Amino acid sequence: MRCRSGGNAVRVVGESVRTKKRTEITIETERVIVIRRRRLPVHAWCQPCGGQVVMVTVDEAARAACVSARTVYRWVEDEKLHFIETAEGGLLICQASIPPSGPVVKGD
Repeated sequence: MRCRSGGNAVRVVGESVRTKKRTEITIETERVIVIRRRRLPVHAWCQPCGGQVVMVTVDEAARAACVSARTVYRWVEDEKLHFIETAEGGLLICQASIPPSGPVVKGD
């Protein structure tokens, strides 16, 4: 018997030899982790509450009420939450005006 080698397969003259083909796939992934420091609570005057209260961001208010940020903006537009606007144009929500399950809807 004579052997011939050509490329990836080895063939023995007179016999049939099967070779296994191996494919290796490499997947590269990338992960971005954002780490933010806890900011200090913002205390500000809330006119409807009539005193100094803790003010939270829209995202924090959304998490506290278990709703989306868009819903919080809608409640602000409907005057269901107490809020102030910062000098930079940001929005801070009075924490005391955020019920755990969202604002209470008053009947007519």
